[in-house]
Amino acid sequence: MVGRAIHLWDVSRPLGRTRTITEADIFGEIVVTSYGADMTASVYVIAQDGRYGHAAEASSYYGPWTTILSAYGEQGSDAPTQDELDSQAKRNLSGRLPVPVEVRVPDSSGIRLDDTLTIDMLVPGVQIPLLATLNARQMSQMQKLDKVVVKESPDGETVQVTLTPATKPDSDDPEEP
Repeated sequence: MVGRAIHLWDVSRPLGRTRTITEADIFGEIVVTSYGADMTASVYVIAQDGRYGHAAEASSYYGPWTTILSAYGEQGSDAPTQDELDSQAKRNLSGRLPVPVEVRVPDSSGIRLDDTLTIDMLVPGVQIPLLATLNARQMSQMQKLDKVVVKESPDGETVQVTLTPATKPDSDDPEEP
């Protein structure tokens, strides 16, 4: 709730964007994690009637790592078209090659506010570019603000945030992953 208005927003679409934050803006450690089990170079999406959609990216380094998934959105509707199956496969392949890396701010971490990042900008759903330099390796990832908690004490006010990696907008257009 912002002021006296209630804003409803699709979670896969950006609500707005703040300035880039770095480890200097966060109280605590930024964590970088690689998810090897989510890596794939080829995806098959199988419909209930046995038809399938396929998407692949060439990878001489990783080889033909393949994931097989069930098509989604089929219950109580017409069977998906070939374009829809291929589109689902493309979306499921997106971001999985090379090995997915996630840059995370631990949940409920404190954030430093200033003139360029104010409490008014911290509306759940807003996207926050995160840039971290860890062990001389620079990592960046778009984050989505999920939760804001403001605590007041005799020592002052603290603002805690919970961020998650921002997803790409969903699309059923076969030209877009």
